[in-house]
Amino acid sequence: MRFIKFGRCILIFSVLVGCVPNATVYYKPLVDVESTHEKSHCVPTEKYVNFIIKTKDQTLKVRGYGNTYSTSHGEVSEGQFVIYGNWNEINFKNEDFYITAPAINDKSKPIQIYGEVHDFDGYSSFNSGAVFPKQDGDSFDVIFPSLIIDGEEVKLPTLHIKRTVWIGISPFNC
Repeated sequence: MRFIKFGRCILIFSVLVGCVPNATVYYKPLVDVESTHEKSHCVPTEKYVNFIIKTKDQTLKVRGYGNTYSTSHGEVSEGQFVIYGNWNEINFKNEDFYITAPAINDKSKPIQIYGEVHDFDGYSSFNSGAVFPKQDGDSFDVIFPSLIIDGEEVKLPTLHIKRTVWIGISPFNC
């Protein structure tokens, strides 16, 4: 009988500890075109924005992401698009990536640019982005150069990144 009471106490204690409110900070991406957000499961943060870009030959699915994080070189801010489609050739028109903060009219150049094509069965993805010096404040905008997809110039929307706080109670969110 004593072990049953002890077991109940442990169970009640575990449930109560699991119900402690928690909070997380994340960076919500937004674009100025029709889009949807992809939410994670237990902590329903909107870390990815999904939208579509149409070319003369196809419809491309695009997933956007932005973040600020620490590296061995210090704090940085990043903006990224992953483009899914079926093309023969894809490249940036130029390397004119910029980042701006709404309170500052200055444009900052990236410290790193990347663009990698991955081929899959029936489609390809282009993981493209840039890393910048850390931006102060609660939001920043990443401006991407146009893409050249099979000879056609395709303009990418500005990726707006907004620092957001999520607060919840974990057992009720899972």
